[in-house]
Amino acid sequence: MTKLSNASIHPIKAALLLAALLAALLCCTGCPEDEPDLDEDETDIDAPYAVSLFSAAGYIDRVELTWTNPTSRDSDMNKDFVGVMILRNEGTPISALPLRDLRYIVGEQIGADTVVFVGSSQSFIDGDVEPGKTYYYAAVSFDEVPNYGDSAQTNATPGSSIKARIAHTLTVLDDGRVLIVGGVSYDGPQDTAEIYDPASGTFSLLEARMHEERYWHSATKLADGRVLIAGGQLEAFADSLSNAEIFDPQSETFDLIGSTQMGTGRAGHCAAVLEDGAVLLVGGTDGQDQLDDADLFNPVGGFAASAAQLCAPRSSATINALTIEGQTRLLVCGGFDGETSLNSCQLYSATEDAFTDFAGVTGECDEMADRRLSHSATLIQLPVAPATIDDDDDDDEPQYAVLLAGGDAGDLAASNVVDSAEIYDPADEALLYEVGPMSTPRSGQAAVALDDAVLLIGGVDENINALSSAELYDVELESFVQTGSMGFVRAVPQAVLLGDGRVLVVGGNLSTNVFEPRPLSAAEIYDPLGGSFGVAYGE
Repeated sequence: MTKLSNASIHPIKAALLLAALLAALLCCTGCPEDEPDLDEDETDIDAPYAVSLFSAAGYIDRVELTWTNPTSRDSDMNKDFVGVMILRNEGTPISALPLRDLRYIVGEQIGADTVVFVGSSQSFIDGDVEPGKTYYYAAVSFDEVPNYGDSAQTNATPGSSIKARIAHTLTVLDDGRVLIVGGVSYDGPQDTAEIYDPASGTFSLLEARMHEERYWHSATKLADGRVLIAGGQLEAFADSLSNAEIFDPQSETFDLIGSTQMGTGRAGHCAAVLEDGAVLLVGGTDGQDQLDDADLFNPVGGFAASAAQLCAPRSSATINALTIEGQTRLLVCGGFDGETSLNSCQLYSATEDAFTDFAGVTGECDEMADRRLSHSATLIQLPVAPATIDDDDDDDEPQYAVLLAGGDAGDLAASNVVDSAEIYDPADEALLYEVGPMSTPRSGQAAVALDDAVLLIGGVDENINALSSAELYDVELESFVQTGSMGFVRAVPQAVLLGDGRVLVVGGNLSTNVFEPRPLSAAEIYDPLGGSFGVAYGE
């Protein structure tokens, strides 16, 4: 088996190769090109395969590590496998390279890294940890010589998010807690979920699990407070999931919707709630092609196909609900059509069950100033000009618009991360107009609306480097300014606004290499009063 390349992949190819990301997590990185047969008198220089499914779960007082040892059933290379050595480093990824023929003991230093375990079991509990600190681990297999295999790596932050995740979802529940669902971790796709409680600052792993492991899915809160978790992908090189399940916050359980399914499998789709409580699920990929259709979910009747058709197939688009002329419309913008990023936008009308351009023409679309993939689209409340304020009129309603920021304007041939931004304002004559530019070109960022600003967090820059920086869009000044940086770089993080005005950031990728993803365990909190980030953890 050929070892995977270390070349960086730009975001569009990363979107296409998300299945490859999963395959990289699940395969052995220590597989040799050939497996030569050695005569008994020849020197054994062939290391055993790397361990697989190396995973960490961080709790307040410990980190639980599990893995699967290589066996002779996998290859004759493993017939003299002896055990595994675990290395740990606080705050820095493992860099140590154990030397052939040398045997190490627990407590010994290899460069800046510490040996915390040597043995043949497939689990280890590290109790020598402190809450809020991030620990990086490497598991290295070895044989009788000893020859040391390639390392498998993971990380954990006791008291913070229990599992490191990417391609997961966050949903704020009616009681203010945050549901963290699915995604991919070091041991592959997740059926696990966590709850973050802002009141106590604690993360807890739910006993109940989803009926499917899924990532790149959607999670949409229904009018009754339950959460619809739909579609996504289960494994590499497979069709997207067409099923869905409901999370009940009262019982903290998942119920598979068995009566109906989506008309096609969807991953990388977008979803939003309509005025009548139904959910529209738009576009995505079926695992092979991008989709131009949509499904409707009714909490009472289940799934039904929508007659609406996008002007172009797309995955990784954004969706926002606005009230236009007294009706709820859904704005769908950007995304990826299988070859290039898109600049088109459409509005969905539930009354007509159709996608239209801004003038209401079915099947037509309008264009943004830039093509955008992995951009952010954030609903904002516009400031009211003093001249328009009528002190005697109690019917003045707030006006809303959507900030479309950053993203990748490239195609399969080349990435082009942009710093441009624009506003969709249904009350403005221009409808779409440019603002900014941003302080930093960024794609794959998280974005959260604050009282009078939008916080844009992490992502990747024009050189495809993961970012720790963040910036604020000032709604009144229509300009961007930098704010405090996170303690970690994060590509494709997830973030939500908490009830007290702070912002919770969970997961993301420490790497931009799709073949060697490094999900992050440490969650962070942004405090808008101080303009700073800190690790989110309970004690």
